[in-house]
Amino acid sequence: MRIGFFNSIETWGGGEKWHFESAVHFAKLGHDVYFFGSKNSKLETKLLEFPAITYIEVHLTNLSFLNPVKRCYLTSTFEKLQIEVVLINNPRDLKIAAYAAHSAGVPRIIYRRGSAIPIKIHF
Repeated sequence: MRIGFFNSIETWGGGEKWHFESAVHFAKLGHDVYFFGSKNSKLETKLLEFPAITYIEVHLTNLSFLNPVKRCYLTSTFEKLQIEVVLINNPRDLKIAAYAAHSAGVPRIIYRRGSAIPIKIHF
């Protein structure tokens, strides 16, 4: 199975720990694991020790979901890699990665929120 983990947060926290451990676990089981994250993030540093996991740098802001070039890049990347599952970590990533994954025809898009705090409704 081809699994894409999507976490662009640069710092380390509970969600990042979960994504890291899960990516390593699935890679050890023999799945093709791709990790989409920020350049020079703590996750990238830790994942360098696992060459079976392909790290793909993405630079996102809160308004990246409005950028058609970034959306098209992610969509084409998901299609090219034939990603079957995308696991998304935070709301900023959800806005762009879920849209791109849906556009690419990824069958399973999972938003794994690490916090029990409800999502705020904003315009």
